[in-house]
Amino acid sequence: MICAFIFESVTLASIKSAAVPIAYGGFFSVGLAYTFQVIGQKNSRPAVAAIVLSLESVTAAIGGALMLKESLGARGVIGCVLIFAGIIASQLKTIALSEAGIKNK
Repeated sequence: MICAFIFESVTLASIKSAAVPIAYGGFFSVGLAYTFQVIGQKNSRPAVAAIVLSLESVTAAIGGALMLKESLGARGVIGCVLIFAGIIASQLKTIALSEAGIKNK
């Protein structure tokens, strides 16, 4: 909003015409999604919550590519692969420790 006031000519008419998209973005995208995420992670372990949070950007990139036909550059693909590799590596360690009978802290 600050950039809009600096670089654009903002009028009351333009704000009124964009009221529905602004309300949608504020209520559904931020309000509901964030609330459901907090409710879902309330009783989860911190490690699981960290994994979910680290996947937000990957999920957004994949969703943008599938639903909005956005393209992801090489740097973005490499970033997604590295995030997935880190998550898989952390889970493989947890699985190996549990199979060996060692409790993971």
